[in-house]
Amino acid sequence: MRPVFARAASDNVRSLKVLQKAGFAVIGTEISYADGRNKEIEETILRLDGPAKTAPSDASSGERQAH
Repeated sequence: MRPVFARAASDNVRSLKVLQKAGFAVIGTEISYADGRNKEIEETILRLDGPAKTAPSDASSGERQAH
């Protein structure tokens, strides 16, 4: 599964907190132009990785396996 990326203004603490609470991790920053502010700002870049790959469940345990 591919990761999902998000960006938020570095000074937008509430947005960053919501994204991190949802499982996103900060991976860096970048200077970008913000149309809404009509200037360049620092943005924080975040990534949400997909679920960890797990070994197939044991068929004898009664769990259903996805195919």
